[in-house]
Order: sequence, then C-alpha cells, then structure tokens
Amino acid sequence: MLRMALTVWEDRISPVFDAANTLLIVDIVNKKVKNRRFISLSSMEPSLLLERLIEQDVTVLICGAISEFPSNLIENSPIKLIPFISGNVEKILARFSLGTPLPESFFMPGCGCRGNRCKRQGSAGFNRDIQGQNRYGVRKIKMR
Repeated sequence: MLRMALTVWEDRISPVFDAANTLLIVDIVNKKVKNRRFISLSSMEPSLLLERLIEQDVTVLICGAISEFPSNLIENSPIKLIPFISGNVEKILARFSLGTPLPESFFMPGCGCRGNRCKRQGSAGFNRDIQGQNRYGVRKIKMR
C-alpha cells in the first residue's frame, strides 16, 4: 500500500500549494485508488500540515507550485514531494496507481521540468521513482 496526498481545487491539482484549501489523501492498493478522504487546510501552518501528513503515514505529496519554506520543510521529511504538477486529479491518480509516466502536459508551464530537464527532485523524477530508478539519488518510493 502507498498512501499519498494531493492538494486539490475542485477536480484539479491546486495551482499553488501555499493557497490550497483542501488535501485529498488516498491509498494505492494493488494498482487501485482506495480510501479517499479530504482534509481542510484552511489556516494550517506548513509545520502543522507536515505533522498531520506524517501522522497519517503519507509517503508522497503531489502539488502545484510551492514556495521555498514549505518545500524545504517537506523535502527534509520522510515524505516525497512531487511539485509543479497540474491537471485533473483523477487522471493523475490513475496514472500514478498504474505506474504510467505522466506526459509533459501535467507539468506546470515555466517549471523547467519539460523534457526531463527538471532541476527539482519532484516532477521529472516522478516516473523514475515509481520504477525505483531515481537519477537524482533521492529516496525511492516502494509500493508495499
């Protein structure tokens, strides 16, 4: 089982983590999305959010753009941050659960991640992490 969280706005990834109001937490079990639950992020400080994610055993956080402070906080935790993602939540979950690579259309414009040139460990490393081959040397995600 893999537990992941996504910042959501309606049926899409919230464009800016820092302004997101809702977090969707799901479990991926046998390539299927299970146990969906929503958490309100209204007025939640990044450190408190991180504590809640760790308490919930979240392994992966997918979000849109994210500022430096919360990004550093999450990247220095056991949670794998996959930032600068945009698009329909269901399509992202479907691809992630099956281990299917995200096409470039899911990377935010201007993030520098198109064509696997990403300077951050998240977006371009996303597909390799699922396969267990991260070229950035970042801890690998293993399906349990």
